[in-house]
Amino acid sequence: MSRIYEICADEAWTHSSNPQNRYWCFFGGVFGLESDLGKIETRLRDKLAQTSYRREVKWANVSAADLPTYINLVDEFFQCLEDYPVVYRQIFLDRSFVYVPESTEENRTDLDVQYRICYQFLKHAFGIKHLPRANNSFDQIYIRLDSHSSQEHTESLKQFSQDLPKNLGRTDLVVDVSL
Repeated sequence: MSRIYEICADEAWTHSSNPQNRYWCFFGGVFGLESDLGKIETRLRDKLAQTSYRREVKWANVSAADLPTYINLVDEFFQCLEDYPVVYRQIFLDRSFVYVPESTEENRTDLDVQYRICYQFLKHAFGIKHLPRANNSFDQIYIRLDSHSSQEHTESLKQFSQDLPKNLGRTDLVVDVSL
């Protein structure tokens, strides 16, 4: 029987235009069986439904009045990580130390760098290469990414992600990316 895995990932990448508000970036994600991630999503939605909070849950939207709700949701998320066999990964990069080699073909933009780092995060952070092998079938990995305004970069990341099984020597895996 084939297994269905899911990665839900997002990034917090700041702009470099003036005035710069931050100089770092985060990539985070949760990886596990699709059924377990569904249970986590249900628990978080149920917890949120018990509040009057109606905006996207992210730090930029949290006011002092919303802080208890935000803390309760984060506590519930970390409790879910203990209750289900899922993996949470996060990387933090100080952008002042991100090395981007010069290209003779084109100059690399901050957005180019962001997507290259996101691909490396997906490739290495979740241990996809080390999953148990599928027996006489294919295991499916769905990668759920937050939508992004750069169609060019999104399509490139999608193609790289779909090529992950080949790049990792895992012919028993199929990867699909959705936004």
